Amino acid sequence: MRIKYVMLLCMLCAMSACLQAQYINWNTTDSTFDQWVSLSGSVENGVVFDAGYAHKLPVQKLPLFLDIHLMTLSGEDIGDDMAITAGVQTLLVQHGYWGLSANGGFSLRRNENVFARMWAPGMYAGVAGGYYRTHFFLLAEVGIDASIATHIQHSEAYLGQYPDAVSGWYGPFPGGEWSFGITAGSSIHTLDISLSAGILRNMDITSIPLIPFYGKLGLAYRF
Repeated sequence: MRIKYVMLLCMLCAMSACLQAQYINWNTTDSTFDQWVSLSGSVENGVVFDAGYAHKLPVQKLPLFLDIHLMTLSGEDIGDDMAITAGVQTLLVQHGYWGLSANGGFSLRRNENVFARMWAPGMYAGVAGGYYRTHFFLLAEVGIDASIATHIQHSEAYLGQYPDAVSGWYGPFPGGEWSFGITAGSSIHTLDISLSAGILRNMDITSIPLIPFYGKLGLAYRF
């Protein structure tokens, strides 16, 4: 019985690629943009590829963007480990060249392996503050990415070993991670190029995940 739950936790960890926002330069000469598309590659709990789209919402006081992302973990079958996110990103405060932005939203992860097929809805949030100039920006960031629950459909191979295993919703699990890092970026006309790096911590902050760091290279085209 104990081995069964250890295997279950291992399967959940396979879905724990932490979500980091695609940051843009809020202090560019082209301040009238209302959309952007982004591509990024990151190294965290594997190699993750991310494609995103953002559209400005009709809000007067804040530059509020709705952004949608599709992420997949590299492997033999790309569809085995993927996530979809939908959320918002905004610039909360700006004073001179300094600014503070925030992002948050919902996620849905899918993972399939020899043990089970899993779906995990979750939530994420983060803040980033730093220095924005016309052609570059430097930020410090902190984020949290947590699963709410996980639906598990056990495979025939798994049921052959553990016939009493019950498929269905499990949770809430304390699954998820904190991220603490920095982002440096350069702006060339309407293109933002950013490089992020930082550390990862489990939900209790004190314990360290298997891969305790991340690195990310991102491109965002504003129009």
